[in-house]
Amino acid sequence: MKDLKITRRNFLKAAAAGAGVLSLTPDLLDFKKWAHASTDAPVTLVPTICNGCGNRCGIFAYVKNGRLWKIEGNPEANGNLGVICPKGHGYLHDLYNPDRIKSPLKRVGNNFEPISWEQAYKEISQKINLILMDKGPQSIFWVNYPQPNHPYALRLMHSLGSPHYFTHGSTCYTARNAGWVATVGELPSNDLSNAQYIMIIGRNPAGGIDLGQVKSIVKAKEKGARLVVVDPRHSETAILADEWLPIKPGTDLAFLLAMINVMVKEDLYDKKFVQGKTIGFKQLGDEIVNYPPEWAEKVCEIPAKAIVRITREMAQVKPKALIHRGYHGAFGAQYLNSFQTARAVAIANTLLGNINQKGGIYFAQSAKLGELQPKHPAPISRRWES
Repeated sequence: MKDLKITRRNFLKAAAAGAGVLSLTPDLLDFKKWAHASTDAPVTLVPTICNGCGNRCGIFAYVKNGRLWKIEGNPEANGNLGVICPKGHGYLHDLYNPDRIKSPLKRVGNNFEPISWEQAYKEISQKINLILMDKGPQSIFWVNYPQPNHPYALRLMHSLGSPHYFTHGSTCYTARNAGWVATVGELPSNDLSNAQYIMIIGRNPAGGIDLGQVKSIVKAKEKGARLVVVDPRHSETAILADEWLPIKPGTDLAFLLAMINVMVKEDLYDKKFVQGKTIGFKQLGDEIVNYPPEWAEKVCEIPAKAIVRITREMAQVKPKALIHRGYHGAFGAQYLNSFQTARAVAIANTLLGNINQKGGIYFAQSAKLGELQPKHPAPISRRWES
């Protein structure tokens, strides 16, 4: 490669040539005009949702000069209450990432080549029909995140005659949901902002998925609420806590059974609520004697004195005391006892008498959505001979 030597004479020649070009196009690089045009350009506000995680926070997208300029949280969206986590802010970079996938890709040899949606639908349909004829519908399964295309995915598999429909819920929240439904009939929400005592087990809202809950926790703490975080690691939420209990992983059920033991043994539970709203309390009392705090300490490595103290503190402010309903981690599908752990959380909250009470847990009302019928009737299930 030939060396390029810059001399004073060459530099002056290049500078003169450049000045000549600029003089012919005075508006081309007029940065002052460009700056004014950019500043004065109209901004379009587009209400939308973030797709960085399953929380799907409400956001406002600001479009300027045909490009996404910035995003802000929608303060009326109860999932985030106007706040955006780093995942959401990352969309500003992801949108214009040159490597972002913008169309279906088809494997060709060792590479992937972009194809049209029409071609993708056609080839997928052809392959599905060949599998149905050759192997039957039991050879086809669907895996997806269950929101927001859940109804359509179910209809597709129903029309194909396949029972195999899987979502990520089996590795995330299914055990928790099942535990709550089996115990109290429904999955509740948490009235964090009005609680006086909050316990969060194996959940990290401040980590970026439930920013609305973080604002509610901060609001409660500003009014004097106490926050206890039970988690093997010192998470972002633990930083906000008044007390952090580094529990041994997988032993959350033992910790909760010991709390229930203390509530029953010391008559700390809400007697009126239990007598009027529950069944099976006698059976619970007969069984829970086997799980005192001293036993739990050996299992979960949380001191028995701490378990007793925290249980008494929560009972003193009931019903404005709650144990967060949980998500995955301890309550999802990570442990064999996740289902029973969720049931123990439901029972402990019930004993505190906080169900549908201010500062407790409650069953939220949601809008009833319309059905796809009759404009889009459910397809007839296909029958295939094995």
